Amino acid sequence: MEQKKDKKKALIILVGVLALLIIGGGLAVFANPSGLPSPTNLEAVQEDEHVLLTWDDVGVYAYNVYRSTVPGELGIRVNDYPVKENKYVDTPAAGLTYYYTVRSTDEDGNEDPNLNQVSIYVE
Repeated sequence: MEQKKDKKKALIILVGVLALLIIGGGLAVFANPSGLPSPTNLEAVQEDEHVLLTWDDVGVYAYNVYRSTVPGELGIRVNDYPVKENKYVDTPAAGLTYYYTVRSTDEDGNEDPNLNQVSIYVE
């Protein structure tokens, strides 16, 4: 009888661990359902009235560039078409700090969900 209880407890623990793994994996998939890698090493440099954004190419179809005046917010997409290179030139209004995010995209328009930002004050 005691052996049956131990086996039942072990089974309950195993089911609990599997449930945590499944839920944990589900959360990871929910966090990035696209599976696309996020661009890395995003940099912003002012050149005259323009902002030059550069990042490391992560081998995806294209990128979308977002600009915000509020840190932590995605803001608006500034490119009309998917950006095929790992650079983008923006011309925002002067006198503000901007927060840029670059997201990977695939042919179907799916994006990675990153909110990694670089900030720059435009003079």
